[in-house]
Amino acid sequence: MGLTNSGGALWFANELYGTPSVPMTFALILPLLGSFGIIPIIIAIYFAGELVWRDRERGMNEIIDSTALPNWAYFIPKVIAVSAVLVATLFIASLAAIFVQLLRGYVDLELHKYFFWFILPFAVDMLMIAILAVFLQSLSSSKYVGWGLMAIYLVASITLVSIGFEHPLTTLVRRVCSHL
Repeated sequence: MGLTNSGGALWFANELYGTPSVPMTFALILPLLGSFGIIPIIIAIYFAGELVWRDRERGMNEIIDSTALPNWAYFIPKVIAVSAVLVATLFIASLAAIFVQLLRGYVDLELHKYFFWFILPFAVDMLMIAILAVFLQSLSSSKYVGWGLMAIYLVASITLVSIGFEHPLTTLVRRVCSHL
């Protein structure tokens, strides 16, 4: 779904500031950020719930809790797994942008710019989302309550920014993309 949304946004990103543009890397990263931003959050919400509640639904949580490992030894691998899935989606989105560039005949691919301008900053944001999703699922009383808490976060992050509540301490994810 995210690939379809970002593919359409990338294909129809023919203009930059009202003038026709060549599909250069910097001209495709902004539409990619705008069209692909919500899909990794939805993936994190679902995947974190499935990872955290998998043991509890199968009745293995008592056996796992009786082991001598600290709690962080169960938390960190789940965060790493969710983060790896989200970073993989970022690479797939970058490949979609590269594919659009090649279809339009632009062969000067600047892969380092995709990495430093899109994947690396967005991967840090996705790590924060993965930590929050797994943390809220760990604290919630059921998988659906955890999904609801993350849905509240998703709606609140969109609406609070829209009404001007943008303090750096209240926003978990800040996406700044500059041409400089």
